[in-house]
Formats: sequence, C-alpha cells, structure tokens
Amino acid sequence: MASVEFLQETSESALQADRVEPFSPQRVPDPLRAALYGAEDPHVWKQRDRFLRVQVAWNALTADRAGVSDRFAALADPHVIRSLARSIDCLTWFQQERLVATAIGASQEWSRAEAIAGFGLGLAALTPSLRRRLVTAAMALGSEGLRATAIGGLGAGLAALAPALRQRIVTAAMGLTHQGARASAIGGLGAGLAALAPRQHESFVASATGIADEWARAIAIGGLGAGMAALAPDLRRPLVTAAPRSPLQELARKRSEASALVWQRWCQICGRSLSSPPSTSPMSRIAPSPLEASEPD
Repeated sequence: MASVEFLQETSESALQADRVEPFSPQRVPDPLRAALYGAEDPHVWKQRDRFLRVQVAWNALTADRAGVSDRFAALADPHVIRSLARSIDCLTWFQQERLVATAIGASQEWSRAEAIAGFGLGLAALTPSLRRRLVTAAMALGSEGLRATAIGGLGAGLAALAPALRQRIVTAAMGLTHQGARASAIGGLGAGLAALAPRQHESFVASATGIADEWARAIAIGGLGAGMAALAPDLRRPLVTAAPRSPLQELARKRSEASALVWQRWCQICGRSLSSPPSTSPMSRIAPSPLEASEPD
C-alpha cells in the first residue's frame, strides 16, 4: 500500500511538471482533498490508490518526449480524453482545465465531438465555467451528426448542469432536423431524464415517438429507456406502443401466425373444433399427413 507521503510527493511532482504551485488542500477538488488528508480507513485508501493511478497515467501521457514539441499532444486523442474524463475527480483544477481546453481545441471536428461526449460521466467534478465551455463547444459543432454525438454524450451528466444549460441542450437536441441525429441526441440524453422537468419529459416522448424512420425511432426510444423510471406512467405507455419490433420479434410473430394457420387447417381436416387447444404431449405436435388422417381404421 502506498504511503501518504509517497502520494503527496507524486502529486507534487505532477503539479510542478504542470508549472503550478505544489500540492495543498486548498488547490484540489474535494475528492482529492479527502483522499490525501482524510481519515485512515479502507475507503480513503482506495481513493488514494485511484488518485495515484490517475496521476501516474497523466504523468506518462504528458512526459517530455524527443521530437515532440507539445508534451500535451497525447491528450488530443479522443480515447485518451474519454478515459481520463471518467476519473476527472482525480485530476487537479489545472489538469481539468488543460483536458477541457485540449478537447474543445481539437483540430478535427469529429475528434472534438467524441472528446466532448466523453466528459458526460465527469461533468459533476468540473467547475461551472468548464461545464459551460463544453456545452458551448458542443453547440458550435457544424455537423448535426457530430453535434448529436456531443450532446448525447453529455446526457450522463445532465444533472450536474445549471438549469439554463440543461434547457439549452434539450432545445438543441429537439431542434436537430436530421432524424438520425435527433434520435441519437434524444437517446443519449435519456440517462439524464431524472434531472429534467415533467414538461421536458413530455417533449422528449413526443419527439421520440414522432420520428418516422423506424430504426431512428428505435434508437431514440431505446436511449430513453435508461431514464424510464423518471417518466410518469402515462408517458411510458406511448414509448412502449411506438417502439418498433425487432427482427426477432417480427420473426416470432410470423412463426406464430404460420402455426395458427397450420393448426386451423389441421382442425378442418380432422373435423376438430378450432377452440380445442392442441395436446401438450410432445408426440401430438407431429401431425400425420392428410392421407393418413383420411384412411379408415
């Protein structure tokens, strides 16, 4: 188990490498403060170990390398940003700002959209100003598809946003004209339904069920399923009714209809009542041929 002194030394070196003042309780988010200066119990030790792993990863990613002029270049990879965003509460304020700046400053729009989407689970650990920058950057994406990707990804942290920012995201999602993009954005925001007002729930359900394309509608309704518990019962029913059948469900329906037709024909041949249920015996499921049925005893 790593000692507190070693953890503090590691964090100090990480911060000094970022050219800011050394570690102090006032300069870090609350989870880090608890991890480094909290009581001696197993939960705090777990936090310390988690913090150490994240800081080691940060140092490895931002270390000086021969031939690389920008030591933060590795952070521009959307997969790296998404990975670090899941543990953003283990980053210092400076590191969080650097990560957000790298995400919204990516040269490729698709990289920017993917990176912004990765911050959804870590929004609660960010400062209000950083959250606002992420939402603004998501709204500024030119392509509707990429905008939907960024908006949908932020859905996991919808509860952490100020009401005005939440409304801005909802309005942007509903305003997407492409059915696929709108479905993707609505589906992504489904995880944050509990943070929205009932009237916004109604708008989400109406928009999802009103999508004409069957597959796009399935994406929207499937995503809203993550927040179904937050919906009123009278809003859940339209979602269930409007949900398109899956290929397996459609196959099962056709097989059921075919079985019913076979049973009806067999009853006509045998002179049996249609209301009589088929026998539950396994052998009875094997119907004799019409010739066998017509032969006298």
